Amino acid sequence: MTEVSCVTCHRREHWDGPEHHVVIAGGLRRPTEAPALAAWRVIARSLAGELGPVAGECAGCGMPLTGPPGADLATWSWRFDLPDGPLTVDGGRLSPPMAPADVTARLEALHRRGWDLRPTTWLFQGCLIAGMLVPIALWVFGAIYTAAFLINYW
Repeated sequence: MTEVSCVTCHRREHWDGPEHHVVIAGGLRRPTEAPALAAWRVIARSLAGELGPVAGECAGCGMPLTGPPGADLATWSWRFDLPDGPLTVDGGRLSPPMAPADVTARLEALHRRGWDLRPTTWLFQGCLIAGMLVPIALWVFGAIYTAAFLINYW
C-alpha cells in the first residue's frame, strides 16, 4: 500500500494496486498562482528529489499527486504549453530537454499578472482612510484649541 498526496489541497489516498482509497478528500484549496505554474513548481520539487515521483492528477484540485520519495510508482505524464512549443514531463525527464530553471522562468513570464486596477476599490479605500483621519484631525485640533484656551484664560 502506497500513500500519495497532493501538496496543494492536502488530499491523501492509499493506493493498493488498482484500488484507490481516499483518506482525506481535500480539494477545497486552490493554488494562489496560475495552475500550470503551480503544477510545475510541484513537479520541479519532485524532479529535485524533495518530493516523491508524480503518480497522478489530484481529483480534488487538478494538481500533481506525489508519492513518498523513492516509491516505485508508475509515473504520470504532464504537459505544459509554452510559447515556443509544448513541454512534456514523463518519468522525471523533460521533453524537449531543458533546465528546470528555464522552464520556471518561461512559465512565470507567461503567467505574470499585471496590476489589477479597480477604481471602485481605490475609491473605497481612499474614503475609508479619510474617514479615519478626520476624527483624528478633529481630536488634535480640539486638544490644541483647549490647551490654548486654558493657557491664555485660566
